[in-house]
Amino acid sequence: MTDSSDFYKDLPVFKQVAQIGDARQYREVPGDWMAFLTDVRSSTQAILDGRYKQVNTVGMAAIIAAHNAYGNLDFPYVFTGDGATLLAPASHKDRLRDALLFIKARTREEFGLELRIAAVPVARVRELGGRILVAKQELSPGVSIAMFSGDGIAIATRLMKEEEASYDLALGAEDSQGDVEGLECRWNAIHAERDGMLTLIIRSVSDDLGDYSGIIEEIHAIVPKPKPVKPSNLPVKWSLQFLWNEIKLKTSDWALQISLTLLIGLFTILVRKYRHKKGSAAEVYISEMSVNTDFLKLDDFLKMVIDVLNEQKALIEALFERKREEGKIVYGAHLSSHALMTCFIKSEGKHVHFIDGGDGGYVLAAKHLRNSSQAEYGMRG
Repeated sequence: MTDSSDFYKDLPVFKQVAQIGDARQYREVPGDWMAFLTDVRSSTQAILDGRYKQVNTVGMAAIIAAHNAYGNLDFPYVFTGDGATLLAPASHKDRLRDALLFIKARTREEFGLELRIAAVPVARVRELGGRILVAKQELSPGVSIAMFSGDGIAIATRLMKEEEASYDLALGAEDSQGDVEGLECRWNAIHAERDGMLTLIIRSVSDDLGDYSGIIEEIHAIVPKPKPVKPSNLPVKWSLQFLWNEIKLKTSDWALQISLTLLIGLFTILVRKYRHKKGSAAEVYISEMSVNTDFLKLDDFLKMVIDVLNEQKALIEALFERKREEGKIVYGAHLSSHALMTCFIKSEGKHVHFIDGGDGGYVLAAKHLRNSSQAEYGMRG
């Protein structure tokens, strides 16, 4: 362990969404850390083939495998739709590489998808003029998600793509062992209660984080209750296809696969029976689930998935078009009838639920960024 290993663990938390744009909440990542990046190659084609839930599952599996490999080490990460960004001390590189190699191999074997994995030293990002700043938002007691700013992740992403041979973790390495205990991707699509789920990616042209607080306030003025996941629209049934995705990543042993299926089936019956019983474990879990989501976050870009009426969508896009024409932002948007949810169950009462828009979500919104290019801004997908 290095002296900086507790950097994220000791980071103060903020609780209000508007504080995402408060520069006082952010701290610079130590120079002896690394940015670990993953993304699914040809994710757009996978979307066209109707496999976006598999893409989402792989992105979350990488985070969970890394967490399980690290044990008690607390490190920041962000789910990106078709991959993930993780920050950790360089001294733990070998352990994290093994976890990511495990997911890379399982992804290839079970889904036929290719996962790119890379590690870029924070020191190298600094040499190129970038900074990686991190903040921690507390969603509920003991449950938090990370926010990234400072352009450093975008620089690391460009290095991963443009100098792949220098940063590819898989080069010269053999497949390794790991586990994804805590992964849940069985939930059916969560359908909008309004007219659609709008996935947004926004980047302020200025270096002022406060711009994002202003954008969040403007969106809340248009959509006062934007959360995409609520107890009222959460379908308490599992998709057989999604459940099978989860089980195949967890194990290739048929006996264990059957056991997991039976256990999950029993869990389903209990949740359906008791979800409306006040104070029951099922009711509490579903209530916590609607709170512990990453539907709004900062990852060098402000990203969100929100439930909107058609007129609200029109007002948001008019607002963003005006800001774009004024040279203040670039943005991308994608509308779907539903959202996708992939879950990380750490322990009872500590579970985080990662949200993406359906039918391509963040990947397609990124491709629609106005007045910009993915290469310029270090977008994945």
